[in-house]
Amino acid sequence: MPLGPPVFIQHLTNCEIIENSAARFECKVSGNPEPEVEWYKDGKLLKESKQLTFLYDDNDNCKLIITKGTAADAGEYMVVAKNPHGKVSSSARLLIDTGSTDDETASESELSELSGSEAEERTMTPKEEKITKYYTVQDELGKGRFGVVCKCIDNKTGRAYAAKFIKCTAPKDRQDVIHEAEIMSSVRHRRLLRLQDFFQTPTEMILVMDLVTGGELFEKVVEDEFISEIEVSHYMKQIMEGVQHLHQREVLHLDLKPENIMLIRPDSKQIKLIDFGLARKYNPKENLKVMFGTPEFVAPEVITYERITPATDLWSVGVIAYILLSGLSPFMGDTDAETLTNVQLAEWDFDDPVFDDISDEAKDFISGLLVLKANKRSTVDQLLKHRWFTIEKGKGKKLKTDRLKAFTARRKWRRAITAIRSTNFLSRILGSRGSDDKKSSGGGGGGLLARVKAMHAAGIQGSEGGVPPASSPFLSPASAAFSTSNSFTSVTVTERTQTQGETTVLEKETVTVTKDGQTTVKEKETTTRIGEFKQQDSTTEEVDNG
Repeated sequence: MPLGPPVFIQHLTNCEIIENSAARFECKVSGNPEPEVEWYKDGKLLKESKQLTFLYDDNDNCKLIITKGTAADAGEYMVVAKNPHGKVSSSARLLIDTGSTDDETASESELSELSGSEAEERTMTPKEEKITKYYTVQDELGKGRFGVVCKCIDNKTGRAYAAKFIKCTAPKDRQDVIHEAEIMSSVRHRRLLRLQDFFQTPTEMILVMDLVTGGELFEKVVEDEFISEIEVSHYMKQIMEGVQHLHQREVLHLDLKPENIMLIRPDSKQIKLIDFGLARKYNPKENLKVMFGTPEFVAPEVITYERITPATDLWSVGVIAYILLSGLSPFMGDTDAETLTNVQLAEWDFDDPVFDDISDEAKDFISGLLVLKANKRSTVDQLLKHRWFTIEKGKGKKLKTDRLKAFTARRKWRRAITAIRSTNFLSRILGSRGSDDKKSSGGGGGGLLARVKAMHAAGIQGSEGGVPPASSPFLSPASAAFSTSNSFTSVTVTERTQTQGETTVLEKETVTVTKDGQTTVKEKETTTRIGEFKQQDSTTEEVDNG
C-alpha cells in the first residue's frame, strides 16, 4: 500500500441495547503507515478499563466493547484514526433502553433521541432481496390468518428482531402493507414499535420490527391480585407519550385497545404501542373520515361518520384508563350494536362501588377524555401535565384485578374464536375491507359506504349529539349491508361449545351462499360466559368468490 492518510472502509453505526447488556462499536480503517486509533465519548478521550475494551486485528478492524451498558453510557462515540499524512473520524450514538419504572428517568432529551429529526429522515422502501442475506430467521413466535411472525437475528450486529411474514399477491394487499410500513417508518419513539427493515418477494411482504417479549399489558397486570393506582398512572403516561409522538408526526393510530399495548420484556414495566395497520396520516386542513375500529374503544365520531382528529385517539385512551382502573368497560353492551349505541350516546358514570377507591385525579383524567364532542376533549399535551401523574407514591390505593381478569379473559376468548381484523363489527357494516375514503375511491359506487356518504350528503343526520336515526345502518347492520342480495340459501355449518375453567364459549356459525356462487357470507354468533358474566357477540364476513 502506498503512503497515505487513514481511510474508513467501514464506518461506525448507531447501537441500541437493553440496559446492562453489552454494546459493541465496530469500524474498519486502513492507512500507511498504520494509523493510531483513539476512542472518544461526548468529546472526552476514553481509556481501557473493566468496562471498556479496545480490540484491533491485522485486517484493519477496530472494536470498542462496553461490557455492561447503563444509562450513563448513552451518548455519542467517536473513533479517530491518524498518521503523519492525515486524520479521519467516524461517529455513532449508543442508545440505552433502561426499562425503568420511574418515568422521571425518561427525560425529554432521551425521548427525542428516538423521535427527533431521525424520524423525518427515515424513508423505507422494500428490499427485493432475500431476508436471509441480512438476517438469520429462527423460531416462529406466532401465527395469524395472514402470515407468521418469527424471531430473526441481524447477521451484522447480532441483535434480535421480530420478522412478520405477510402473504399477499394482490396489489391492494401489498399496498396496505406498504402503507403500514410507511406509517411505522415515519415515527420513531421508545413507546412505539419500530420498523427496522422491509422486504418483498412475489408472494409475501416482510416487516422486520422491534422484538417485544413481555406480552400484553392487561394480561401481565392480572397476574397479580392487586394493582396500585400509581402503577396504572405510570402505564397511562407511557401510552400518552407514544400517542403524543404520533400526533406530533401527524399520525392517528385509530386502533388503540388493550391488545395493542405490549410490555417490552417480561421483567419490564415499559410499554410499546403496536399495530399501525389502521393508522392514517392526518392533515388538519383535510376532512378525514373513517369507518373502522373496535366497538368498545371506537370514538363516537367514527360511528357517525364525522371528521376525525387527534381527539379520536384520546377517546380510546379514556376507555383504556377506565377499564384498567376498574375492570369495567364503560360502553359494553350485550351485542356490538348495543355497544355502538352506548358509545354514540356517550353515557357513562363512576357509580360502581369500585370507583370509591379511585382518586379524584384519576376520575378527572378520564372525564376529560370521554366527552362526546371531540373538540371538548383534553389534548395530549394537557393530559401529560395532568395532576394524576404527580400523585405521590403510596397515596393511590391498591385495586383488585378480579374484574380486569374477567374482562381480559372475555377479550382473549373472543380473539381466539374470531379473526378480529376481518370480522370486527364496523368491517361487517361496510361489507368490504376498503372502508375509508382512500380505499373506496374505485370499483363503483354501490357499496354501503357510498350509501352512507350519500345519506350524509343529503343531510340525513342524527340528533344534536351525533346519534344516527333508527334507520341508520349502524343500528341495523345486517339488513343494511346485505339488503341488495335476496337470493341467499342458508346452511348451518357448526355449533359447538368450548369450556376452560369458568369460561364457556358457545359458537354457532352459519354460511350463506348466493345461488350464482359469487358471494359467501359467514355469520358467527358467540356467547361467552365467565362465571355469572355473559357476553354475546355476532360477526359477519362477506367474501367475493368472483
